[in-house]
Amino acid sequence: MLRYRNSKGTVSPLVKYKDLCIEETLEYGDKSLNLTTFEELDLESYIITKKDEFVIKQKNLNSNGGYDITASLNIEELEGKAITKFETVEQTALSTADLALAGTGWVCECTVQKKRTIRLTNTSAWLVLKKIVDTFRLEMGIDSLNKKIILQDKVGGDKGSYYTDELNLKSIDIQSNSTDFYTRILPLGKDGLTIESVAGSKIIENYTYSNKKKTYIWKDERYTNAQSLYDDAVEKLNELDTDGIEPMSHVFPVKNVFREDVVTNGDGSAETLANAPLEKDQSFKVPKTIG
Repeated sequence: MLRYRNSKGTVSPLVKYKDLCIEETLEYGDKSLNLTTFEELDLESYIITKKDEFVIKQKNLNSNGGYDITASLNIEELEGKAITKFETVEQTALSTADLALAGTGWVCECTVQKKRTIRLTNTSAWLVLKKIVDTFRLEMGIDSLNKKIILQDKVGGDKGSYYTDELNLKSIDIQSNSTDFYTRILPLGKDGLTIESVAGSKIIENYTYSNKKKTYIWKDERYTNAQSLYDDAVEKLNELDTDGIEPMSHVFPVKNVFREDVVTNGDGSAETLANAPLEKDQSFKVPKTIG
């Protein structure tokens, strides 16, 4: 059951709704909620599910006299904390997140031990968290009811796309693109830092998909530790191959047509049975065909 919390803090059951849909972005764990209701809900009030709390951002009157509601995950304290200058140097994701979350009432949970550097200006706690996800290459979960951020290593990988032609698939275009394709990467950190001390070479190579020597120079002065620079350079090079480009699908438009759920005159059984020679239990009575 959904609950509704108004601007005064009063919580009540939300009963009259349909077409509930909750979508989540995998990268940052953010969610959105959509539903249709005939109840009067205010903008900037809250809808509470079993797992999350959402803020109503849009309310549109539809042709049936109801309201189409769009709500976003309640991370108001994270978006509301303004930070003019943020900097952590070679700190863990947890330490970095704790600094960003200070004073918001939110906490972070993370066991990843690698250290990275983050610098931002004119930002917010929410944008810092997103930067942590990108910099540390993590996944983020959001527990908005308990005001908790969960950061963890990325689980699994892209398994590709699966299609079926049983419904409305028209065609598939296989994409190939080598614009950003490289087989070698030369990573450079602050003050000319290289990975030679940890890798034995300044360059990382990957010829899995091609024997061509194409070098990408990647410079990021946030790196002051050679091991951190090496670890992320390996990940960066893996992102620069052409394997795993998803195909483009083209489908025929298919739309389910449902009639309005309104009271009618029924199936007309009484009028139909009025013409029956014999009738029993609201059915036609016919002679036996089997002795």
